[in-house]
Amino acid sequence: MTPGIDKLAKILRTKEEILDKLVIQMSRITPNSSNVLENVLMDLERRADKALLSLNLSRDAKAEDVYMALLKRVEENDLALNKYLKKPDPATREGCETLANFVKEVVGETKGFFMKQEKAEEFLKKNPPKNLLRALGYNDIDQLLAKEDFAAVFSSVRFAEEPQWLNEVFFKPYENLTPDDFEERLMRVIVLPERWRAIGAHFMGKKLHNISHLKELGVIFVIPIGDEGISLPEIGEINPHKKQEDVASGITMQVFTLLLHYFFEIGFYSRLFTRYSKEEKFAEKLVSALRGDVPSFMPAESSDTATWMVIQRYLAKDTPSDPRLFMPHVNPEAIHWSKAEQKLVEVAQAHPEFGLDLWPGLDFVGGFFNISGEGEFRASGIEGTALLSFDLIDNLISYNRFANILTKYLYHQQEALWNKIFIEYTDASKLEELVAEHLADGFIKL
Repeated sequence: MTPGIDKLAKILRTKEEILDKLVIQMSRITPNSSNVLENVLMDLERRADKALLSLNLSRDAKAEDVYMALLKRVEENDLALNKYLKKPDPATREGCETLANFVKEVVGETKGFFMKQEKAEEFLKKNPPKNLLRALGYNDIDQLLAKEDFAAVFSSVRFAEEPQWLNEVFFKPYENLTPDDFEERLMRVIVLPERWRAIGAHFMGKKLHNISHLKELGVIFVIPIGDEGISLPEIGEINPHKKQEDVASGITMQVFTLLLHYFFEIGFYSRLFTRYSKEEKFAEKLVSALRGDVPSFMPAESSDTATWMVIQRYLAKDTPSDPRLFMPHVNPEAIHWSKAEQKLVEVAQAHPEFGLDLWPGLDFVGGFFNISGEGEFRASGIEGTALLSFDLIDNLISYNRFANILTKYLYHQQEALWNKIFIEYTDASKLEELVAEHLADGFIKL
């Protein structure tokens, strides 16, 4: 057995034999790679020790203490960012625009390959969104487009219309898109008017996401938060009565990091669309990418070929025990988050008062810590160890969901660790290129 495989397997929640087989397969194509997993583990533990030192803790610290220290740092980051931005109110359009403008300032102007406005309007005219028209009080789609921003209209269709109608009617013409229907233009962040919030709340209820994006249009849209609370793609519903001055807030950091992430995600898909525009089956590949298709089957265990699945969604959000999660795979979502967290390095340097210097480089870091067996754990008879993630986003989600040490989030760290292993076997510059090349078929065969 390769040294460190047992620890790494536990952190990844996979079997040792799966990693043992990976070592054998990768050694055939990557000379002098026998120590890769051992080096990954050493790097992970070195970064964990450094983070613990920054938190005034040691490797012997109890799991509860480490977890609470990580959440406390999230809280401090959120309060500092919120103070710097003069406490933007996420329930107002002005407050949301303050956050959006800060992210645009951090990222800068970004161009991409997106669907032309006239094509998007053609889709709206071909299949008018009746719910949206009725809710906004317009007689027809031409009147709506004459009065409202087309990007806002196109964004709102996603939450104002029935999913079945969207999939079977509205998105059907996507199957006939051509590269000529796309153009290079700037990415946009828009904040929908507050009156549109009620539309989303009416049709989607708690399933309404206050921040989302349209990859094909290059648009990130934000909906001001109402009394129904905030719901974000990464974490679901947040306490609707949570105020910024409460001990548990986190909304400012959550919105900031999610907007940052979407800039890099849209950039990735823009480059993917450009790639597809030079290949056959443009529309078919485009639709598959927008759907977030993932391989429905796993590589044969008897195969001697090193095969990595390309999983472009966080499967663990819906099914934490999905067997595909425990096989070698890479995840473009983890690439986008890695870039967002790299950008945090610049933010941390420009704004040391935010206290963000702990997080960069910890996305793949996790480890086991002993549970003290005190308090709620003594009452429930729980003892042993707990796996903790040092990833910022996992801890931010856990903080916002009031998760305890047993219900905490791990999936960002787990996916980042699989990406880290792939990078160490190949090269950081190859990861995104290979993911883009094989996203449509779902497998990277080395």
